[in-house]
Parts: sequence; structure tokens; C-alpha cells
Amino acid sequence: MCSSDLGNRNLQPETSQGYDVGLDQYLWDGAVTLSAGFFQNFIHDVIAFIPTSPVTGSYQNQNSGETYGIETEIRINPTKNWQTRAAFTWTESYFTAAGVSQRNPDIPRYVFSLDTNYKFFNVLTVGFGAFYAGQQIAEDFSFFPAKYVRLNDYWVLRSYARWQVNDHLAFTFRVENLSDQHYYTTIGYPALGTAVFGGAEIHF
Repeated sequence: MCSSDLGNRNLQPETSQGYDVGLDQYLWDGAVTLSAGFFQNFIHDVIAFIPTSPVTGSYQNQNSGETYGIETEIRINPTKNWQTRAAFTWTESYFTAAGVSQRNPDIPRYVFSLDTNYKFFNVLTVGFGAFYAGQQIAEDFSFFPAKYVRLNDYWVLRSYARWQVNDHLAFTFRVENLSDQHYYTTIGYPALGTAVFGGAEIHF
């Protein structure tokens, strides 16, 4: 694995141009909202890490890159205190170097998220969420030159709560990775297991 990043005085900033179009449809007096959109970005002088030896490498500009995909979402509010949201994104992302097109690492092709929460007695909000990432690749720097490998798809579950004590004070609590999934978003850096967080919000 590369252990040292070499400087590159010739490195240029990335530039990009993009656009997106979308449509929202409201149903049943806003109780349900359907959204869909298409996006596309063209990137020039893509910055990528290029190994120069088994233990060193540097960031260099690739020729170009392109990202495009579709985003969809549904929001449901059955009651004033109950909110649910589900979203799905399909993304294709590539860069081209020396005339060869290569899929960008670390960007999942499919992403799905779900969140639902309910507010009890107008002071206590309790929620649950799920996140799925699929068809993601990554660079394995244990090989020289580095190899692109497929990462395992994964689900991550979370729960959270918020207690609004008054207009000035609220307590928060959340648990990430409820099922203690073992997964990677980058090779060599495993994601955290189950983690618990708590906090307080003070407003003046």
C-alpha cells in the first residue's frame, strides 16, 4: 500500500460544467410528493491518485470525466406528525485517461435511502433510517500497479430521537449501524461498527 504522497507542482484544479432537470408532483393536498430528476456533469483535468512505486504516489490530472444519473424520491406525510421519505439514485461516473475510459472508484452505482419519523406529544421525535449502497468499486493499492476491485454491497441501519424540552433546549440521541455491519467504502479503511451518539441543543 502506498505510504507517501509526492507533491505535484503541475497539478491543475478540476473544472466542470453540468445541468440537471427535474419534476415534482404533489398529490392529495401535499400528503404525497413524487420527485424525479436527471443530472449530468462534465469534468476536465480530473484529479486522481496515481501510484509511482509500491510505496509512493502522487495526485495527477486525468484527461476528463463524466457523471450522469437519475434521482427519484417519494415523501409521504400521512399525518401532521408522521413523515416518511424514500429515495433512489442511479449514478454512472467515468474518467478518461490516454484514451481509455475507466469507471470512477468510490462512487456507488446504486444508492437507496429510507427515513421515517413520528413526533409524539409535539415534543419527542423518534425515527428510523436505512441506507443501501451497491455496485461500488475501489482501488486496491496492495498491488502495483493498483487494481480496481468490486466492494461488497451493504445496508446500514440507524435510529434517532429528539426531545424538545422547551424553546431553548433539546436533547438528541442516535445509533448508527444498528446491525453492526462490517463493510468498506475504501479498501483498508473499515467503516465503524455500531456507534451511539448523544447531544444537547441550546438556543438563545
